[in-house]
Amino acid sequence: KVQIAEYLAGLGNTSIRTLADLIQFDLDHCDTEMPFYGQEIFELAEATSGDLTDPDYLAALANSQANSRGIINGYLAQGFDATMAVSGSAFTTFAATAGYPSMSVPVGYLADGHPFGLWLASGFMREGTLIRIAHGIEATVGQRVAPTFAGVVPPTPPAFDGCVAPARPTLARAAARPSANTTARPRRLVL
Repeated sequence: KVQIAEYLAGLGNTSIRTLADLIQFDLDHCDTEMPFYGQEIFELAEATSGDLTDPDYLAALANSQANSRGIINGYLAQGFDATMAVSGSAFTTFAATAGYPSMSVPVGYLADGHPFGLWLASGFMREGTLIRIAHGIEATVGQRVAPTFAGVVPPTPPAFDGCVAPARPTLARAAARPSANTTARPRRLVL
């Protein structure tokens, strides 16, 4: 919320200056701005105070960082130089949350033509370690092959129906509702 306002303050040719302005713009242009998904994250962020010195925020931030650093540091304490996971996996968020260096290394293509990579992460100020490991992986895998763009364009996903839904859940009702189906399309929440 705060950083979006800071970013928008430097833009010309627009009157949008806050996250609330962005949310309203999306609502006013829902059919073109949100054809496939809603803006729940924007709306949840707007519902916060935006105060980066708020004790609840600082406690949540410290907890997230400690947990993520603990996971990576746990592997490093066992003698590993870095952690490795498939690119795009949930594991890739730990380094970002911890504030640790990370990098993706392309290693090839799947049978269907989709690129495949590995995600590396290490501890604080260990960028050199990651570069050496990534170089070793690239040297072992061999020269990169240029993509052929021979894949098939996936079908257009179903349209998001949040623009026309008659009754939209409030933040309190949506947060209280258990999420049994994690594959369902996200729905836009109205505060």
